[in-house]
Amino acid sequence: MSVFKSSVRMQVLICLLLTVLHVTEGCTLENSGRAVYETAYTGGSVLLPCYCTDQQTKPEIFTWKKYNTSTWEEISSDSGQYRNRVQLVNGHSPGNLSLLISHLTEEDEGGYKCDVKDIGHTYIHLTVEGCTLENSGRTVYETVHTGGSVLLPCYCTNLQTKPEIFTWKKYNTSTWEEISSESGQYRNRVQLVNGHSPGNLSLLISHLTEEDEGDYKCDVKDIGHTYIHLTVEGCTLENSGRTVYETVHTGGSVLLPCYCTNLQTKPEIFTWKKYNTSTWEEISSESGQYRNRVQLVNGHSPGNLSLLISHLTEEDEGDYKCDVKDIGHTYIHLTVEGCTLENSETYQRITAHTGGSVLLPCSCINLQTKPEIFTWKKYNTDRNTWEEIFSESGQYRNRVQLVNGHSPGNLSLLISHLTEEDGGGYRCEPTGNEYKNIKLFVEGKPPRSLPFVPFALVTVIFLHIIVAVVYHTKRNKGTNCTTNSLYSCYCSFMCKCS
Repeated sequence: MSVFKSSVRMQVLICLLLTVLHVTEGCTLENSGRAVYETAYTGGSVLLPCYCTDQQTKPEIFTWKKYNTSTWEEISSDSGQYRNRVQLVNGHSPGNLSLLISHLTEEDEGGYKCDVKDIGHTYIHLTVEGCTLENSGRTVYETVHTGGSVLLPCYCTNLQTKPEIFTWKKYNTSTWEEISSESGQYRNRVQLVNGHSPGNLSLLISHLTEEDEGDYKCDVKDIGHTYIHLTVEGCTLENSGRTVYETVHTGGSVLLPCYCTNLQTKPEIFTWKKYNTSTWEEISSESGQYRNRVQLVNGHSPGNLSLLISHLTEEDEGDYKCDVKDIGHTYIHLTVEGCTLENSETYQRITAHTGGSVLLPCSCINLQTKPEIFTWKKYNTDRNTWEEIFSESGQYRNRVQLVNGHSPGNLSLLISHLTEEDGGGYRCEPTGNEYKNIKLFVEGKPPRSLPFVPFALVTVIFLHIIVAVVYHTKRNKGTNCTTNSLYSCYCSFMCKCS
């Protein structure tokens, strides 16, 4: 038992001795007295490595310094060149003394020293690669279209590098003016597009106008610049100053053509107008004659300015103008053909039967035309007036419908389940002075004739009965008839031949 106790005491003493030795040993610098080489990029970050071989040990005092001219200067996050740009990053390891420098500039390049008091130091040589402009001092040419967008290219040869300061400028008159998204000509129309590459300084301009044409400069401080000459092609109207003629039908639709010769160009401002009396009036879908009847149809082509008018009426006929600001205009003369009734002002007589149906014919000469409004009426003899026919109520409830066979100009009326009360005078009356009168006679159901097939069958059976009777009568009297000449016997009997 005493041997076991002494063994335990010995083990405890050994552990205490090792602990004391570990504490006494302290931090031993990795790469002590040696130089480590690091390469980073402007605008990025770098971690300068410095740590004890045992990362659980922490030196009492250590500093980071940079060599400037002829002396080592201590680095501070509170002032100077590295203000708010440096921090220690130990990852919860007391012996990790590494230094993180952010927002690197070319001035950060040079020699660094991690100095641990009474222990040693580690040297780090930092190389900071700055931006070298692609096409520096050269001119790039870009051609685009009004209404579209353009990306003005500017980037460092190494896309991981980012210059500290750069600006975009446009040449106006005699000076280079800085471009801003907050105000002026480019308000809310420009943005930098780098695609997550710090060295991509390209500028995106949207909703281009002809005023955006000109010379641009991507200017990188202390490095250089790239020139871009931008050509913005505007809209050139097809049929500018000319008149296009269109003929359509009432009730249908028409596309009034107006477009730029290059369909990718889009004018900044354009309007559609109609000539009324003595002035050109702007067409609007929100109010007036064309309310909810007009829309622009460009088929995904910005330069297609064509106007679609639906549910045409004869009032839509006239002169139209597609007016593009500062460019020109196209004229369209629109002819809208209305409905002319077939056999108008005639009196047609139709006979039908009770229980059946009848189609009262009425149509425009051109079946593609459709009158804006038309009605069917019946003459009331008691009141001596024409009364409109409705399918929703009254005598014709759920018994009448229009049957046009997909032809807008077919206005024919179908009446079902006819009664004798349905007889009388009818009128098909579109808007205007035309109409067509129809006189309908409704007769009772005709008598049903005996069907031909049953009648013939009965006749044949009856004849066979007569032949059978004659045969047996002649046979009893000794008539020389054979069973193969029944028809002859029948004839002999009927003709009283011997």
